[in-house]
Amino acid sequence: MLSYSRAQWYVDLMDPMAEALNQLDVNRFNELHARALAIISAEEMDRDMADAIDMVVSYLGFLRHVAFREAGKAELEYPLARERLLRRTHGPESDLTRRRYYLQLRIIADNMKLEPLQISEFRCLFSDLDFHEMHTEQWYFASNFAFRHNDIETISRAYEQFLLYRDEHDNELFQWVRLSVMYRLLRQEAQPRHVEKLLLSIRTSANAREVRALLLPEIKRQQLMTAELEALLERTMDQLDMAR
Repeated sequence: MLSYSRAQWYVDLMDPMAEALNQLDVNRFNELHARALAIISAEEMDRDMADAIDMVVSYLGFLRHVAFREAGKAELEYPLARERLLRRTHGPESDLTRRRYYLQLRIIADNMKLEPLQISEFRCLFSDLDFHEMHTEQWYFASNFAFRHNDIETISRAYEQFLLYRDEHDNELFQWVRLSVMYRLLRQEAQPRHVEKLLLSIRTSANAREVRALLLPEIKRQQLMTAELEALLERTMDQLDMAR
């Protein structure tokens, strides 16, 4: 039987695929996607792990269309990804994967208005994951939903998790600052200096798109966006465009 551990799965497949989407690198994503399909098709593959990988591949197949702004394709792919994540699982790894990625899928679908997710159902799906089963990706999506739905309780839990367990590396900076600003905005305590720190923490085009789509409307509503901050955001966008 082919041995493919959870750690290898993340290092070799899931993390690089997610990074390729974050960097909008379609060729790299397609290469990794094909490799994942090849692993799943190996007859010696452990059924539990094969199911887990297959779920992530299906989820990322949908997310690919979201990342590349292919709304029509995403709408067609969504029911297929949803159905795959609701199938019966065959072990602890695939069960955990189903619970993690079904939550994320529903949050994205709610944001895209493909299928509404009520706050009560969100909390039910969220509670299906124990604290130790949540990793950065789940906290990221849960906090986005919570911010859009003014759920200060979930934002507070996510902020606490990052304060306790966040990585000190630079690539984690945006996620931590983003949560800090979300928390302060919901509590009506944010100041322009917090927005400036957020803009300075942007590292990728995906970071910038999120700030503009999710956080900027509330930042402007609270009259925190000064002319200097507008100029900083434009410079950041220009630099990211030049780097692509």
